[in-house]
Amino acid sequence: MFEQQFEKLGFTRNDRLWCQPGFENEFQHIYIANRKSERRWYTDEEALLLPYFKVRHKDEWSIRQKSFDRLLKHLLRKRPRTILEIGCGNGWLLRRLSEQVGSICCGMDVNKDELLQAARLYSSPQLSFVWGNILDDLFNDLKVDVLLLASSLQYFRELSYTINRFKTLLSQGGEIHIIDTPFYADDEADEARKRSSQYFDKKGNPSMKNHYFHHRWRELEKFSYRMVYNPGAWIHRLKSTMVKDSPFPWIIIGDE
Repeated sequence: MFEQQFEKLGFTRNDRLWCQPGFENEFQHIYIANRKSERRWYTDEEALLLPYFKVRHKDEWSIRQKSFDRLLKHLLRKRPRTILEIGCGNGWLLRRLSEQVGSICCGMDVNKDELLQAARLYSSPQLSFVWGNILDDLFNDLKVDVLLLASSLQYFRELSYTINRFKTLLSQGGEIHIIDTPFYADDEADEARKRSSQYFDKKGNPSMKNHYFHHRWRELEKFSYRMVYNPGAWIHRLKSTMVKDSPFPWIIIGDE
């Protein structure tokens, strides 16, 4: 399905990766430098183990595994025909969903190097990857059952515009899923922005602060959303005292 659409749009294919015509992106170089400074650049052998790779950033991957398990359980019940992940990186999450849910999946990112790894490791008749900008009009006719954002929404500057754009890409009854993504109260956002700025400076990547955004809960109020996992709920706070779980919510926004 996805590959037929990309062919019609005149996309080229490079090492099993679909490429948007004329697309260029400078952010990827800044992002890659930051990933490497954080030791989040994974070899093929490591990527194949995700999210069960526990050599580096063990706590983070334990948390992301729990987020994945919750999402998988939901999608196994829903059995969506198509899933589009925006900001898929090296593709580990879509690979798992493609194998276990059986959906036709597509991963999109502006980071070509990780996408090439994803296409090399995981491409199949059910799973494809594309280098491009989902906000471009070129993708206006794309329709999917599930649009997934896993730790990627914070790289979009305008939350309201971005969500409204993504809603136009949903098929009837479709859902936007946002996981592993921070949101802030009004009195928290400025302090969080300062912490991020200091962090990127310390890592030697000050340009990252211009591409990392701190979205507020208030910005979500205009959308009819469900918080399927609420880390602030007493039951999850209690569980987290025994087994660490995600500090980030799981949010679903429908097509209504």
